[in-house]
Amino acid sequence: MDANESPELLQAVLANSLTNIYAANAVRHHNTGQIIDFRITLVNPTFRDRSGFSGEHLRANSLLTLYPELSQSTLFERFIQVIETGQPFRGEEYFPNRSSSFWYDMSLSKFDDGIVVNFIDVTAKHQTQQEILQQAQLLQATLDGSISSILAVTAIRDEHGQIIDFRMDKANQAVERSLSIPPEQIEGRKLLEMFPGNVENGFFDLYVQVAETGIPQQATQHYKDGNGLDGWFEVSAVRQSPEKVVITFFNVTESKRLERKLRDSNQSLNEFAAIASHDLQEPLRKITSFSQLLIEQYAQALGDGVDLVNRMQSAAKRMQMLIKDLLDYSSLSKDEATAHHPVDLDSLVNEVLTDLEFTVQETRAKIEVGELCILMGNSFQLRQVFQNLLSNALKFTKPGVPPHIKLSCDKKTRAELPTGLRLLTKPIESYCQITVADQGIGFDEAYRDKIFDAFHRLHGRNSPYMGTGIGLAIVRKVMDNHDGGVTAFSRQGEGTSFALYFPAIVY
Repeated sequence: MDANESPELLQAVLANSLTNIYAANAVRHHNTGQIIDFRITLVNPTFRDRSGFSGEHLRANSLLTLYPELSQSTLFERFIQVIETGQPFRGEEYFPNRSSSFWYDMSLSKFDDGIVVNFIDVTAKHQTQQEILQQAQLLQATLDGSISSILAVTAIRDEHGQIIDFRMDKANQAVERSLSIPPEQIEGRKLLEMFPGNVENGFFDLYVQVAETGIPQQATQHYKDGNGLDGWFEVSAVRQSPEKVVITFFNVTESKRLERKLRDSNQSLNEFAAIASHDLQEPLRKITSFSQLLIEQYAQALGDGVDLVNRMQSAAKRMQMLIKDLLDYSSLSKDEATAHHPVDLDSLVNEVLTDLEFTVQETRAKIEVGELCILMGNSFQLRQVFQNLLSNALKFTKPGVPPHIKLSCDKKTRAELPTGLRLLTKPIESYCQITVADQGIGFDEAYRDKIFDAFHRLHGRNSPYMGTGIGLAIVRKVMDNHDGGVTAFSRQGEGTSFALYFPAIVY
Protein backbone atom coordinates (compact mmCIF):
# COMPACT_ATOMS: atom_id res chain seq x y z
CA MET A 1 0.00 0.00 0.00
CA ASP A 2 1.39 3.46 -0.96
CA ALA A 3 1.56 5.89 1.95
CA ASN A 4 0.68 8.75 -0.42
CA GLU A 5 -2.61 7.02 -1.09
CA SER A 6 -3.28 6.39 2.59
CA PRO A 7 -2.89 9.39 4.93
CA GLU A 8 -4.34 7.18 7.64
CA LEU A 9 -1.33 4.86 7.39
CA LEU A 10 1.09 7.79 7.66
CA GLN A 11 -0.71 9.09 10.72
CA ALA A 12 -0.64 5.62 12.28
CA VAL A 13 3.12 5.34 11.71
CA LEU A 14 3.74 8.77 13.24
CA ALA A 15 1.46 8.08 16.17
CA ASN A 16 3.10 4.77 17.07
CA SER A 17 6.73 5.60 16.39
CA LEU A 18 9.06 5.60 19.40
CA THR A 19 11.28 8.06 17.52
CA ASN A 20 10.82 11.80 18.00
CA ILE A 21 9.56 13.20 14.67
CA TYR A 22 8.64 16.69 13.60
CA ALA A 23 8.57 18.74 10.39
CA ALA A 24 9.32 22.46 10.15
CA ASN A 25 9.26 25.07 7.37
CA ALA A 26 12.06 27.57 6.99
CA VAL A 27 11.37 31.18 8.00
CA ARG A 28 13.42 33.48 5.77
CA HIS A 29 14.42 37.12 6.04
CA HIS A 30 12.13 39.15 3.75
CA ASN A 31 15.07 41.08 2.23
CA THR A 32 18.02 38.68 2.16
CA GLY A 33 16.16 35.39 1.93
CA GLN A 34 18.39 33.87 4.61
CA ILE A 35 16.86 31.31 6.96
CA ILE A 36 16.41 32.96 10.35
CA ASP A 37 14.05 30.50 12.05
CA PHE A 38 11.74 27.53 11.58
CA ARG A 39 8.07 26.99 12.19
CA ILE A 40 6.87 23.53 13.17
CA THR A 41 4.11 22.16 10.96
CA LEU A 42 3.85 18.56 12.14
CA VAL A 43 4.73 16.65 15.32
CA ASN A 44 4.22 13.07 16.41
CA PRO A 45 3.04 12.18 19.93
CA THR A 46 6.52 11.06 21.03
CA PHE A 47 8.06 14.47 20.32
CA ARG A 48 5.04 16.33 21.69
CA ASP A 49 5.25 14.45 24.99
CA ARG A 50 8.99 15.00 25.20
CA SER A 51 8.66 18.75 24.58
CA GLY A 52 6.11 19.22 27.34
CA PHE A 53 4.03 21.46 25.06
CA SER A 54 0.72 20.85 23.38
CA GLY A 55 0.60 20.30 19.63
CA GLU A 56 -1.16 23.65 19.15
CA HIS A 57 1.51 25.49 21.16
CA LEU A 58 4.30 23.85 19.15
CA ARG A 59 2.71 24.85 15.84
CA ALA A 60 1.86 28.37 17.00
CA ASN A 61 5.45 29.35 17.89
CA SER A 62 8.70 29.42 15.98
CA LEU A 63 11.43 26.92 16.79
CA LEU A 64 13.75 29.58 18.30
CA THR A 65 10.89 30.90 20.42
CA LEU A 66 10.39 27.42 21.81
CA TYR A 67 14.11 26.63 22.07
CA PRO A 68 16.20 29.84 22.07
CA GLU A 69 19.36 27.84 22.94
CA LEU A 70 19.16 26.30 19.46
CA SER A 71 20.51 29.48 17.84
CA GLN A 72 23.83 29.06 19.69
CA SER A 73 24.28 25.41 18.73
CA THR A 74 25.73 23.72 15.68
CA LEU A 75 22.39 21.96 15.28
CA PHE A 76 20.69 25.11 13.94
CA GLU A 77 23.44 25.50 11.32
CA ARG A 78 22.99 21.82 10.47
CA PHE A 79 19.28 22.40 9.74
CA ILE A 80 20.09 25.31 7.39
CA GLN A 81 22.81 23.29 5.62
CA VAL A 82 20.42 20.40 4.86
CA ILE A 83 17.80 22.74 3.35
CA GLU A 84 20.26 24.82 1.32
CA THR A 85 22.25 21.86 -0.05
CA GLY A 86 19.52 19.25 -0.17
CA GLN A 87 21.96 16.75 1.35
CA PRO A 88 20.45 14.66 4.16
CA PHE A 89 22.33 14.24 7.44
CA ARG A 90 22.65 11.29 9.80
CA GLY A 91 24.76 11.52 12.96
CA GLU A 92 24.95 12.56 16.59
CA GLU A 93 24.56 16.18 17.64
CA TYR A 94 24.97 18.00 20.95
CA PHE A 95 22.09 20.22 22.10
CA PRO A 96 22.37 22.54 25.13
CA ASN A 97 19.09 23.07 26.96
CA ARG A 98 18.02 25.43 29.73
CA SER A 99 18.31 22.90 32.55
CA SER A 100 20.59 20.26 31.04
CA SER A 101 22.29 19.20 27.85
CA PHE A 102 21.53 16.32 25.52
CA TRP A 103 23.06 14.20 22.79
CA TYR A 104 20.77 13.16 19.93
CA ASP A 105 21.16 10.57 17.20
CA MET A 106 19.51 12.49 14.33
CA SER A 107 18.30 12.03 10.79
CA LEU A 108 17.60 15.26 8.82
CA SER A 109 15.95 15.38 5.39
CA LYS A 110 14.85 18.28 3.19
CA PHE A 111 11.13 18.53 2.31
CA ASP A 112 10.13 21.45 0.03
CA ASP A 113 11.49 24.54 1.84
CA GLY A 114 11.55 22.78 5.14
CA ILE A 115 13.06 19.90 7.06
CA VAL A 116 11.93 16.60 8.55
CA VAL A 117 13.67 15.75 11.83
CA ASN A 118 13.91 12.25 13.33
CA PHE A 119 15.90 11.79 16.54
CA ILE A 120 16.39 9.66 19.63
CA ASP A 121 18.02 10.66 22.90
CA VAL A 122 21.46 9.01 23.28
CA THR A 123 22.59 11.12 26.24
CA ALA A 124 22.75 8.07 28.52
CA LYS A 125 25.08 6.34 26.06
CA HIS A 126 27.39 9.37 25.98
CA GLN A 127 27.37 9.61 29.76
CA THR A 128 28.29 5.94 29.99
CA GLN A 129 31.08 6.43 27.45
CA GLN A 130 32.33 9.43 29.41
CA GLU A 131 32.28 7.46 32.65
CA ILE A 132 34.19 4.63 30.98
CA LEU A 133 36.73 7.13 29.68
CA GLN A 134 37.10 8.72 33.12
CA GLN A 135 37.48 5.30 34.73
CA ALA A 136 40.11 4.37 32.15
CA GLN A 137 41.97 7.62 32.84
CA LEU A 138 41.70 7.03 36.59
CA LEU A 139 42.95 3.46 36.17
CA GLN A 140 45.88 4.65 34.07
CA ALA A 141 46.72 7.36 36.62
CA THR A 142 46.51 4.76 39.40
CA LEU A 143 48.74 2.35 37.50
CA ASP A 144 51.29 5.04 36.70
CA GLY A 145 51.22 6.27 40.30
CA SER A 146 51.79 2.80 41.72
CA ILE A 147 55.21 1.98 43.15
CA SER A 148 54.64 -1.60 41.97
CA SER A 149 55.63 -2.56 38.44
CA ILE A 150 52.52 -3.91 36.70
CA LEU A 151 52.22 -5.88 33.46
CA ALA A 152 48.95 -7.03 31.87
CA VAL A 153 49.58 -9.99 29.56
CA THR A 154 47.52 -12.23 27.28
CA ALA A 155 48.29 -15.91 26.73
CA ILE A 156 49.54 -17.00 23.30
CA ARG A 157 48.62 -20.61 22.49
CA ASP A 158 49.80 -23.04 19.83
CA GLU A 159 47.57 -25.19 17.62
CA HIS A 160 47.21 -27.70 20.47
CA GLY A 161 46.00 -25.06 22.93
CA GLN A 162 49.24 -25.00 24.93
CA ILE A 163 50.47 -21.63 26.21
CA ILE A 164 53.80 -20.93 24.51
CA ASP A 165 54.21 -17.24 25.36
CA PHE A 166 52.42 -14.12 26.59
CA ARG A 167 51.77 -10.84 24.79
CA MET A 168 52.47 -7.83 27.00
CA ASP A 169 49.42 -5.59 26.52
CA LYS A 170 49.92 -2.90 29.14
CA ALA A 171 52.77 -1.70 31.34
CA ASN A 172 52.79 1.10 33.90
CA GLN A 173 55.49 3.71 34.46
CA ALA A 174 57.00 1.79 37.39
CA VAL A 175 58.12 -0.89 34.92
CA GLU A 176 60.70 1.55 33.57
CA ARG A 177 62.09 2.06 37.08
CA SER A 178 62.42 -1.70 37.58
CA LEU A 179 63.67 -2.72 34.13
CA SER A 180 65.05 0.55 32.68
CA ILE A 181 62.78 0.01 29.65
CA PRO A 182 59.98 2.50 28.74
CA PRO A 183 56.45 0.99 28.71
CA GLU A 184 55.94 1.84 25.02
CA GLN A 185 58.88 -0.42 24.13
CA ILE A 186 57.24 -3.30 26.00
CA GLU A 187 53.56 -3.07 25.06
CA GLY A 188 52.63 -5.36 22.18
CA ARG A 189 55.81 -7.43 22.46
CA LYS A 190 56.09 -11.09 23.44
CA LEU A 191 57.26 -11.81 26.98
CA LEU A 192 59.87 -14.46 26.13
CA GLU A 193 61.08 -12.46 23.17
CA MET A 194 62.12 -9.59 25.44
CA PHE A 195 62.74 -11.50 28.67
CA PRO A 196 63.83 -15.06 27.83
CA GLY A 197 65.18 -15.60 31.34
CA ASN A 198 61.61 -16.15 32.56
CA VAL A 199 61.82 -19.76 31.39
CA GLU A 200 64.98 -20.69 33.26
CA ASN A 201 64.03 -19.10 36.59
CA GLY A 202 60.50 -20.55 36.59
CA PHE A 203 58.48 -17.34 36.28
CA PHE A 204 57.01 -18.42 32.92
CA ASP A 205 55.70 -21.70 34.38
CA LEU A 206 54.22 -19.72 37.26
CA TYR A 207 52.31 -17.44 34.85
CA VAL A 208 51.06 -20.45 32.87
CA GLN A 209 49.84 -22.07 36.09
CA VAL A 210 47.94 -18.92 37.04
CA ALA A 211 46.35 -18.66 33.57
CA GLU A 212 45.29 -22.31 33.57
CA THR A 213 44.11 -22.69 37.19
CA GLY A 214 43.11 -19.18 38.24
CA ILE A 215 45.02 -19.62 41.51
CA PRO A 216 47.18 -16.56 42.37
CA GLN A 217 50.89 -17.25 42.78
CA GLN A 218 53.88 -15.46 44.32
CA ALA A 219 57.60 -16.07 44.04
CA THR A 220 60.96 -14.39 44.52
CA GLN A 221 63.67 -15.48 42.10
CA HIS A 222 66.90 -14.32 40.56
CA TYR A 223 66.58 -13.29 36.89
CA LYS A 224 69.36 -13.12 34.33
CA ASP A 225 69.35 -13.11 30.53
CA GLY A 226 71.66 -12.33 27.65
CA ASN A 227 70.21 -8.84 27.25
CA GLY A 228 71.97 -7.47 30.31
CA LEU A 229 69.11 -7.72 32.82
CA ASP A 230 70.39 -9.25 36.06
CA GLY A 231 68.67 -8.98 39.43
CA TRP A 232 66.28 -10.34 42.03
CA PHE A 233 62.52 -9.91 41.50
CA GLU A 234 59.53 -10.48 43.75
CA VAL A 235 56.57 -11.45 41.56
CA SER A 236 52.83 -11.81 42.15
CA ALA A 237 50.45 -13.01 39.41
CA VAL A 238 46.63 -13.15 39.31
CA ARG A 239 44.27 -14.18 36.53
CA GLN A 240 41.99 -11.48 35.15
CA SER A 241 40.25 -13.81 32.66
CA PRO A 242 41.01 -17.26 31.21
CA GLU A 243 43.51 -15.72 28.78
CA LYS A 244 44.71 -12.65 30.70
CA VAL A 245 47.09 -12.43 33.66
CA VAL A 246 48.13 -9.36 35.67
CA ILE A 247 51.72 -9.50 36.88
CA THR A 248 52.94 -7.27 39.71
CA PHE A 249 56.63 -7.24 40.51
CA PHE A 250 59.34 -5.44 42.46
CA ASN A 251 63.03 -5.24 41.74
CA VAL A 252 64.41 -6.35 45.11
CA THR A 253 68.05 -6.62 44.05
CA GLU A 254 69.21 -3.94 46.47
CA SER A 255 67.20 -5.46 49.32
CA LYS A 256 68.75 -8.86 48.63
CA ARG A 257 72.21 -7.31 48.58
CA LEU A 258 71.63 -5.61 51.93
CA GLU A 259 70.05 -8.77 53.33
CA ARG A 260 73.11 -10.80 52.40
CA LYS A 261 75.41 -8.12 53.78
CA LEU A 262 73.45 -8.12 57.05
CA ARG A 263 73.50 -11.93 57.20
CA ASP A 264 77.26 -11.97 56.67
CA SER A 265 77.65 -9.24 59.28
CA ASN A 266 75.52 -11.16 61.79
CA GLN A 267 77.53 -14.30 61.17
CA SER A 268 80.76 -12.40 61.75
CA LEU A 269 79.27 -10.84 64.88
CA ASN A 270 78.19 -14.23 66.24
CA GLU A 271 81.64 -15.66 65.58
CA PHE A 272 83.21 -12.68 67.30
CA ALA A 273 80.81 -12.99 70.24
CA ALA A 274 81.66 -16.66 70.69
CA ILE A 275 85.39 -15.95 70.64
CA ALA A 276 85.05 -12.88 72.85
CA SER A 277 82.89 -14.83 75.28
CA HIS A 278 85.53 -17.50 75.69
CA ASP A 279 88.37 -14.99 75.96
CA LEU A 280 86.47 -12.87 78.50
CA GLN A 281 84.98 -15.70 80.54
CA GLU A 282 88.29 -17.48 81.10
CA PRO A 283 90.00 -14.58 82.98
CA LEU A 284 86.82 -14.04 84.99
CA ARG A 285 86.73 -17.68 86.01
CA LYS A 286 90.34 -17.41 87.18
CA ILE A 287 89.59 -14.22 89.12
CA THR A 288 86.65 -15.92 90.82
CA SER A 289 88.60 -19.11 91.57
CA PHE A 290 91.76 -17.39 92.83
CA SER A 291 89.82 -14.93 94.96
CA GLN A 292 87.95 -17.83 96.55
CA LEU A 293 91.29 -19.53 97.31
CA LEU A 294 92.54 -16.31 98.91
CA ILE A 295 89.51 -16.21 101.20
CA GLU A 296 89.70 -19.90 102.08
CA GLN A 297 93.48 -20.08 102.68
CA TYR A 298 94.52 -16.55 103.67
CA ALA A 299 91.45 -15.02 105.29
CA GLN A 300 93.24 -14.46 108.61
CA ALA A 301 96.24 -12.85 106.95
CA LEU A 302 94.04 -10.64 104.77
CA GLY A 303 92.08 -9.27 107.69
CA ASP A 304 89.96 -6.39 106.42
CA GLY A 305 91.19 -7.23 102.92
CA VAL A 306 88.64 -10.07 102.77
CA ASP A 307 85.95 -7.47 102.08
CA LEU A 308 87.94 -6.20 99.09
CA VAL A 309 88.29 -9.74 97.76
CA ASN A 310 84.53 -10.30 98.19
CA ARG A 311 83.85 -7.14 96.21
CA MET A 312 86.21 -8.37 93.51
CA GLN A 313 84.30 -11.66 93.37
CA SER A 314 80.95 -9.85 93.12
CA ALA A 315 82.23 -7.67 90.28
CA ALA A 316 83.53 -10.73 88.42
CA LYS A 317 80.20 -12.54 88.83
CA ARG A 318 78.31 -9.48 87.58
CA MET A 319 80.56 -9.41 84.53
CA GLN A 320 79.93 -13.12 83.92
CA MET A 321 76.17 -12.53 84.12
CA LEU A 322 76.44 -9.58 81.76
CA ILE A 323 78.42 -11.56 79.18
CA LYS A 324 75.90 -14.42 79.36
CA ASP A 325 72.94 -12.05 78.92
CA LEU A 326 74.63 -10.23 76.04
CA LEU A 327 75.22 -13.54 74.26
CA ASP A 328 71.59 -14.51 74.82
CA TYR A 329 70.43 -11.17 73.43
CA SER A 330 72.68 -11.28 70.36
CA SER A 331 71.53 -14.83 69.56
CA LEU A 332 67.87 -13.78 69.18
CA SER A 333 67.71 -13.61 65.40
CA LYS A 334 64.53 -13.15 63.41
CA ASP A 335 65.57 -16.08 61.19
CA GLU A 336 65.28 -18.46 64.13
CA ALA A 337 61.87 -17.06 65.05
CA THR A 338 60.52 -17.75 61.57
CA ALA A 339 60.94 -21.49 62.23
CA HIS A 340 57.51 -21.49 63.85
CA HIS A 341 55.68 -24.48 65.18
CA PRO A 342 52.74 -24.91 67.57
CA VAL A 343 53.85 -24.21 71.14
CA ASP A 344 51.74 -25.28 74.13
CA LEU A 345 52.34 -22.50 76.65
CA ASP A 346 50.92 -24.61 79.50
CA SER A 347 53.71 -27.15 79.02
CA LEU A 348 56.37 -24.51 78.38
CA VAL A 349 55.54 -22.52 81.55
CA ASN A 350 55.54 -25.72 83.62
CA GLU A 351 59.06 -26.47 82.35
CA VAL A 352 60.22 -22.96 83.28
CA LEU A 353 58.72 -23.31 86.77
CA THR A 354 60.54 -26.63 87.17
CA ASP A 355 63.82 -24.84 86.41
CA LEU A 356 62.92 -22.18 88.99
CA GLU A 357 61.75 -24.70 91.57
CA PHE A 358 64.55 -23.96 94.06
CA THR A 359 63.88 -20.19 93.98
CA VAL A 360 60.12 -20.78 94.28
CA GLN A 361 60.62 -22.92 97.39
CA GLU A 362 63.23 -20.58 98.86
CA THR A 363 60.96 -17.53 98.55
CA ARG A 364 57.80 -19.52 99.50
CA ALA A 365 56.19 -18.12 96.35
CA LYS A 366 52.58 -18.81 95.42
CA ILE A 367 52.15 -19.16 91.66
CA GLU A 368 48.76 -19.51 89.97
CA VAL A 369 48.70 -20.52 86.30
CA GLY A 370 45.42 -20.32 84.41
CA GLU A 371 44.71 -22.15 81.18
CA LEU A 372 47.05 -20.69 78.59
CA CYS A 373 46.91 -20.86 74.80
CA ILE A 374 48.62 -22.72 72.01
CA LEU A 375 50.33 -20.42 69.56
CA MET A 376 52.77 -20.48 66.66
CA GLY A 377 56.28 -19.59 67.74
CA ASN A 378 59.85 -20.54 68.53
CA SER A 379 59.84 -22.52 71.77
CA PHE A 380 63.45 -21.66 72.69
CA GLN A 381 62.84 -17.92 72.44
CA LEU A 382 59.44 -18.11 74.16
CA ARG A 383 61.07 -20.00 77.01
CA GLN A 384 63.45 -17.06 77.49
CA VAL A 385 60.47 -14.68 77.74
CA PHE A 386 58.81 -16.55 80.60
CA GLN A 387 62.14 -17.36 82.26
CA ASN A 388 62.91 -13.63 82.48
CA LEU A 389 59.43 -12.48 83.53
CA LEU A 390 59.00 -15.15 86.22
CA SER A 391 62.56 -14.62 87.51
CA ASN A 392 61.85 -10.89 87.83
CA ALA A 393 58.56 -11.55 89.62
CA LEU A 394 60.39 -13.80 92.10
CA LYS A 395 63.22 -11.28 92.53
CA PHE A 396 61.50 -7.89 92.88
CA THR A 397 59.50 -8.66 96.03
CA LYS A 398 58.74 -6.78 99.22
CA PRO A 399 61.01 -7.74 102.13
CA GLY A 400 59.48 -10.55 104.17
CA VAL A 401 56.48 -10.95 101.83
CA PRO A 402 56.31 -14.20 99.80
CA PRO A 403 55.79 -13.56 96.07
CA HIS A 404 52.29 -14.08 94.65
CA ILE A 405 52.33 -14.50 90.86
CA LYS A 406 49.43 -15.08 88.46
CA LEU A 407 49.57 -16.11 84.81
CA SER A 408 46.40 -15.75 82.75
CA CYS A 409 45.30 -15.78 79.14
CA ASP A 410 42.65 -13.82 77.27
CA LYS A 411 41.68 -13.10 73.68
CA LYS A 412 41.82 -9.49 72.47
CA THR A 413 40.71 -7.80 69.28
CA ARG A 414 42.79 -5.20 67.49
CA ALA A 415 40.55 -2.46 68.91
CA GLU A 416 41.28 -3.67 72.45
CA LEU A 417 45.06 -3.36 72.19
CA PRO A 418 46.48 -0.83 74.68
CA THR A 419 47.31 2.61 73.34
CA GLY A 420 50.97 2.99 72.43
CA LEU A 421 51.67 -0.74 72.17
CA ARG A 422 54.79 -1.21 70.04
CA LEU A 423 54.17 -3.50 67.05
CA LEU A 424 56.68 -3.80 64.21
CA THR A 425 54.09 -5.26 61.82
CA LYS A 426 50.58 -4.20 60.82
CA PRO A 427 48.06 -5.19 63.52
CA ILE A 428 45.85 -8.19 62.78
CA GLU A 429 42.29 -8.78 63.97
CA SER A 430 42.89 -11.05 66.97
CA TYR A 431 45.57 -11.46 69.63
CA CYS A 432 46.33 -13.87 72.46
CA GLN A 433 47.11 -11.82 75.59
CA ILE A 434 49.26 -13.49 78.26
CA THR A 435 49.48 -11.60 81.55
CA VAL A 436 52.19 -12.20 84.17
CA ALA A 437 51.13 -10.30 87.31
CA ASP A 438 52.86 -10.02 90.68
CA GLN A 439 52.35 -8.16 93.95
CA GLY A 440 55.95 -7.04 94.27
CA ILE A 441 57.60 -3.65 94.64
CA GLY A 442 56.30 -2.25 91.33
CA PHE A 443 57.75 0.78 89.56
CA ASP A 444 56.84 4.26 88.37
CA GLU A 445 55.00 3.96 85.02
CA ALA A 446 56.95 6.97 83.77
CA TYR A 447 59.69 4.39 83.08
CA ARG A 448 57.35 1.93 81.31
CA ASP A 449 59.02 2.24 77.90
CA LYS A 450 62.59 2.60 79.19
CA ILE A 451 62.59 -0.66 81.16
CA PHE A 452 62.68 -2.57 77.85
CA ASP A 453 65.88 -0.82 76.73
CA ALA A 454 69.09 -2.82 77.04
CA PHE A 455 71.17 -2.02 80.17
CA HIS A 456 68.42 0.15 81.67
CA ARG A 457 67.97 -0.62 85.38
CA LEU A 458 65.69 1.12 87.86
CA HIS A 459 67.90 0.03 90.78
CA GLY A 460 71.48 1.08 91.48
CA ARG A 461 74.53 -1.15 91.82
CA ASN A 462 74.21 -1.26 95.60
CA SER A 463 70.58 -2.36 95.39
CA PRO A 464 69.74 -5.82 96.78
CA TYR A 465 68.08 -6.57 93.43
CA MET A 466 70.85 -7.94 91.20
CA GLY A 467 70.61 -7.80 87.42
CA THR A 468 72.21 -6.67 84.17
CA GLY A 469 69.34 -4.76 82.55
CA ILE A 470 69.18 -7.19 79.61
CA GLY A 471 66.27 -9.45 80.63
CA LEU A 472 63.37 -7.23 79.55
CA ALA A 473 65.24 -6.22 76.38
CA ILE A 474 65.32 -9.94 75.53
CA VAL A 475 61.56 -10.15 76.18
CA ARG A 476 60.82 -7.28 73.80
CA LYS A 477 63.11 -8.63 71.08
CA VAL A 478 61.44 -12.05 71.22
CA MET A 479 58.01 -10.40 70.97
CA ASP A 480 59.25 -8.41 67.95
CA ASN A 481 60.43 -11.65 66.37
CA HIS A 482 56.94 -13.11 66.86
CA ASP A 483 55.13 -10.07 65.37
CA GLY A 484 53.74 -9.31 68.81
CA GLY A 485 54.18 -6.71 71.52
CA VAL A 486 54.76 -6.31 75.25
CA THR A 487 53.87 -3.62 77.74
CA ALA A 488 53.69 -3.25 81.51
CA PHE A 489 51.27 -1.78 84.05
CA SER A 490 52.54 -0.99 87.53
CA ARG A 491 52.22 1.07 90.69
CA GLN A 492 55.04 1.45 93.17
CA GLY A 493 54.53 -0.77 96.18
CA GLU A 494 51.56 -2.60 94.64
CA GLY A 495 53.01 -4.86 91.96
CA THR A 496 53.46 -5.15 88.20
CA SER A 497 51.59 -6.80 85.33
CA PHE A 498 53.40 -7.61 82.10
CA ALA A 499 51.05 -8.10 79.13
CA LEU A 500 52.26 -10.09 76.12
CA TYR A 501 50.31 -9.89 72.85
CA PHE A 502 50.79 -12.72 70.35
CA PRO A 503 49.02 -12.97 66.97
CA ALA A 504 46.19 -15.44 67.58
CA ILE A 505 47.01 -17.68 64.62
CA VAL A 506 46.33 -20.77 66.69
CA TYR A 507 44.34 -20.16 69.85
